[in-house]
Amino acid sequence: MLDGLETGASVAHNGCCLTVTEINGNHVSFDLMKETLRITNLGDLKVGDWVNVERAAKFSDEIGGHLMSGHIMTTAEVAKILTSENNRQIWFKVQDSQLMKYILYKGFIGIDGISLTVGEVTPTRFCVHLIPETLERHDSWEEKTRRTRQH
Repeated sequence: MLDGLETGASVAHNGCCLTVTEINGNHVSFDLMKETLRITNLGDLKVGDWVNVERAAKFSDEIGGHLMSGHIMTTAEVAKILTSENNRQIWFKVQDSQLMKYILYKGFIGIDGISLTVGEVTPTRFCVHLIPETLERHDSWEEKTRRTRQH
């Protein structure tokens, strides 16, 4: 993670793009503005909480999913989790309902920096489906956080 990291670089934390402000040995610092804390779950994190940290992609990198910008618009709460064989369906209620018009069936959305396809949309909620591969790679993210962000 630190190899080649420099001040001014972008690093995503739960999908939110943050700028490196200082590097001191193995410690890296970032500034979080009031607006960032208001529209993300970063201000709610406690010591020991799971955080998805990713360096910015380079133009030569393979993009294995949807391209995410790291610019966050709102949070959403987990409304319901339905589990069946080889599938987990998670329903979210968006904090700012005016943004529901931008959430499209079969579009994509960033959940803690994980790019997922939108499975269904209602006027007030949307869902994603997690396949076994996604569950294995991100085995407990939705259990450890009850708020998320979207692009």
